[in-house]
Amino acid sequence: MRLIEGFREVTVRIGDYRVSAVAPDVTLPDTDIVVTETDTFMVLQDENHFTETTEPPLKILTKAFHATPVSVGSVIPGGTDPLRLHAVIYDFDQEEICRPEWLARAWRQIVDIVNRSEYKLLTTPLLGGKSHQITIRERCQLFHDVLEEAEAKHHIGINLLCNGPERREWSTLAGNDKQR
Repeated sequence: MRLIEGFREVTVRIGDYRVSAVAPDVTLPDTDIVVTETDTFMVLQDENHFTETTEPPLKILTKAFHATPVSVGSVIPGGTDPLRLHAVIYDFDQEEICRPEWLARAWRQIVDIVNRSEYKLLTTPLLGGKSHQITIRERCQLFHDVLEEAEAKHHIGINLLCNGPERREWSTLAGNDKQR
């Protein structure tokens, strides 16, 4: 017999932000903004994302050959309803494909976009989890620090999509917050 750990939602307030660590497979119907992680050539996309095209393969390859990379650390708006924000945090042309300063830059832009809007609910992964170059603790602390620095213009809810180890680390950080 094996004990399977449950997934209890962990919620903490940081200023006017209410951050809830939730399981990545939870359906969140009322989300206004969804954040995804991508790389400088925007090749990484949602696992379930596939765009059919009628373009000839040669034309697609020619476009790819002439593509220019997006600046790492930037956030590119995508579709609407809900608004999609693509956080460019991976650069496969670098030895370190993900760096803390890129995550911090992307988090600041995401928070700025949310603050300048009327949106009330953001759903995002804990950025940087696909590279394993930055520890879970560092990624949680970076996100926490950016929220502490920012001033929200209105109350904002954030669903932080976390796997088990990320949720435990966020829970530890959130527990430390409650003691401050």
